Amino acid sequence: MVEFLSIFGIFALGFILGWVLREEMAKRRVDYIMKQLGEDLEQIADELIQIKIERHSGQYYVFNKETDEFMAQAPTRAELEDSLAARYPEKRFAATPENLKEVGFAK
Repeated sequence: MVEFLSIFGIFALGFILGWVLREEMAKRRVDYIMKQLGEDLEQIADELIQIKIERHSGQYYVFNKETDEFMAQAPTRAELEDSLAARYPEKRFAATPENLKEVGFAK
């Protein structure tokens, strides 16, 4: 009986210790992933330019949303994208979904 209780106690202790170690490893992995995600978001934010698109007389005009600076104009979406890519290499552009719907780029 004593042997059974000692084996059961060792098993229970091993189970609890394994559980605690698994939780600690999961916490460390999540912390690492969140740190990487934060660094990736900072890098994307450096490359991202918030834009506002307007449509007048069949032409699309793009302005920097923060500074209202004119950035590009074109008669079609494809030409507008090409123009922005040529003028601002290695940058990404983001317009709000409402703005994209307003100019007809989204449904």
